[in-house]
Amino acid sequence: MKKLFLLLLTVFTVVLFVIFGCSKSESPTSPAAPTATHTPTFTPVPTSTIAPSPNISGNLFLPASAVGKSFIVIADTDENTANGYSASYTGICPDATSINYSMQVTDGTYYVYAYIDVNDSGLTGPGAFDYFGVYAGNPITTPDGGVDITLDQIPITVTLNVTQPGDASGRQGFFGIFSNNDYSIITTGPVAGADIICPSGTSYQVTFTVDPADIGTYYLIGMVDVDGSCSGEGCMPQEGDYIKVYGGSGVNWPASPNVTINGDITLNLALVNVIPNVSGTAYLPASVSNKEYTVYVSTVPLSGADMSSILLLTKTANVSGSSIPYSIFAPLPGPHYITFIMDIDGSGWDNTGSGPISTGDYEGVYGVPTPILNWMAPFPPTPNANLPGSGFNIYCDTYPGQPPSTPTPIPTPTPGGQTGNITVNLSIPSGQTGKPVSVFVDMDLNPTNGNIIAQATAIATPMSQQFALTNIPVGSYYIYAATSSIDGPPMAGDAVGIYGTTFPNIPSSPNANVTNGGNLNANITMVIATNNLSGRVYMPYSVPNGRQWAVIIDYDLDGGNGFLGMATGSISNANTYFDYNMFLPLPGNYYIYAIVDVTGNGFDNGPDCGDLMGLYSYPQQVYFTPSNNYTNININTNDWMLCK
Repeated sequence: MKKLFLLLLTVFTVVLFVIFGCSKSESPTSPAAPTATHTPTFTPVPTSTIAPSPNISGNLFLPASAVGKSFIVIADTDENTANGYSASYTGICPDATSINYSMQVTDGTYYVYAYIDVNDSGLTGPGAFDYFGVYAGNPITTPDGGVDITLDQIPITVTLNVTQPGDASGRQGFFGIFSNNDYSIITTGPVAGADIICPSGTSYQVTFTVDPADIGTYYLIGMVDVDGSCSGEGCMPQEGDYIKVYGGSGVNWPASPNVTINGDITLNLALVNVIPNVSGTAYLPASVSNKEYTVYVSTVPLSGADMSSILLLTKTANVSGSSIPYSIFAPLPGPHYITFIMDIDGSGWDNTGSGPISTGDYEGVYGVPTPILNWMAPFPPTPNANLPGSGFNIYCDTYPGQPPSTPTPIPTPTPGGQTGNITVNLSIPSGQTGKPVSVFVDMDLNPTNGNIIAQATAIATPMSQQFALTNIPVGSYYIYAATSSIDGPPMAGDAVGIYGTTFPNIPSSPNANVTNGGNLNANITMVIATNNLSGRVYMPYSVPNGRQWAVIIDYDLDGGNGFLGMATGSISNANTYFDYNMFLPLPGNYYIYAIVDVTGNGFDNGPDCGDLMGLYSYPQQVYFTPSNNYTNININTNDWMLCK
C-alpha cells in the first residue's frame, strides 16, 4: 500500500489542477470601447428627440434588470470616447425586451455601441454591473437602419496588490476566490481566479474578474510554486512555497469567508513562506536508529479504493529514538486522519503481498490506543484530528503480519475400538416443522475444526424428533442441535438446544459420557433463537444502493471452511454505515468480520480488491457467549488488506 499511497499523490496533483488552474466559468471580457474615458462634460437628457432624418437606427435589446435605468447609444468616428463622439441617443429603459433608437449624423463611417447605467453611476462610462454592447458589424457606413445591439453585463474586477518574501520570477502562481474551505473545492474549483507567471521582484499586481451573478462573500487565496515542483497549471503549496489566505493567521485560513465581492475591489495580499501547521510526537514500541518513517494526512482511511476526491499528503524522513517529533503542512482545515508508519525492516514502501507495511514495522493512527486490536482497519470511524494544530501524538504498535486463513485443528485422539450408542430426543418448539434439523456430537464447541464425532440431519417434525447415533467412541462430548432456515448456521427464529441444560446456558465442560457398550439417552429441549449480538459497520465512503453486505462470526478468517453465524443485507440510502443484528449460538473465541460487496461480484469467491472488509478485533480473537447480549460491536471496514 505504500506504493499505492505514492501513486495517489500523482492523482491528487492532477486533481489540484482542476482546483487551482481554472475558474468556475470564464468571466466575460469587456470590449475595447468601455476601457476608454468618456468626455467628462457629457450630460445626458432624459429622452433624446427622434432625429428628423435619421441615418443610423436599430434595436437595443434590453435585459430584464434594466427597467428604469438610463441608457445611451453612441456613434463615434473612432473607438476613443475621450476625444468626444459624434452623436448619441439616450433614454430610460422601458419594461420591454427591446427599444428602437435613431439618430442623425453627417454621412460617413462610424462605430456604434451602447451601455446601460445599472449601477447608477451616471452615463460617464460603463462600470461593474453595467451592460455594454457594440454593434457586431462595426464600423458602419451611413445610412444604416439595421444597427441592432445586444448587451452583456460587465464583470466585477478584483485587483490584488501582492507582496511576497522573495523573488520567484518565472514561477507559477494562482490567485482566486472560493466559497468554502473543505474538500468539495476539489470538484467544484474556484468561483473565479487567475493563473500567473511571477514577474521579477517581490511585489506585483494581479487582477481577475468575477461574474456579477456570483456576488457574495468568499475566501481569497494566493499561492506561488517557489521550488518549481509544479508540473501543470497549478499545484498545492508545500513547505518552501508561498501562500496566503486573506485575513488568516500565517499559513492558515480564517474562521469564515471574509472578502465581500459586490463591486470592483482592490486588496493587499502579503504572501508568507509555507511552514508546517500540524505537529505531534509518534511514540514507538522500541528505539530505532536511522529508520525512515512516513506520516500520512488524509480525509478517509488509507485505502486501495478511489481516493481521487480526497487530499492525501505525505512527509518522509529518517530519524532515531523512540519518541519521534513530526510536522507537516496541511493546506486545508478540518477533520483528518493522521497515520504514522516506521519502516523497521528497511524493505521500503513497496512490499510484495503487503503493500506499504511489512511484519514487524511500527504503525500508529492518531486517536487509536495501543495495543491496536483491529489491524484489518486500524482507523477511527470518522476523521478525528481537527487541523491545523499541535499535540497530535500518535502511539504506535508492531504490525503482526497477515491474518491466518485456516484454523489449527485440535488433536482428536480416538479410543481404541471401544464404542457406545447415543439416542438423542429433541423437544422442538412450534414453527420449525419442515426445516432441516441437525444434531452434533462434538469434542469441543467448534463445529468447523474437524472434531465432530457424529452428526445427523433430518427434516423437523412437529413437537419432537429422535436420532439414533451408534458406534460412538468412548469419551465425553457436547451434544447440541439446531434447525436452520438457510443452508448454514442457525439464525434468529430457528430453534437451538444443548444437552444437559437449557440454552442460552452452556455446560462448562463436555457432559455426554459414552461408555463401552453403553446406551446414553440425551434429552434436549430446544428454544427459539433470538439475536444476541449487534453493532454498526462503518464504510470509508458511500457505497451504491443495493450492494450486498455480510457480517460473520468465525473461528478464523476463512468463511469458505465454515463459520458460526452470519447476518446479511443490502446497502440503502447511500449511507456510509449500516447496522446489523445477529445470533451467536455457541461460546468461544471468535473473529467478527464484515464484508461489503462494492464491486458487485458477489461473495462466492470471497471479497475482491475494491470490496470492503473489516474486523472487530485482529490479531486477537474475542470471547463471546450466547448467555450474554452484546451491543455496540462496531466494525470499521476498508480494503487495507484486500488490495495488495
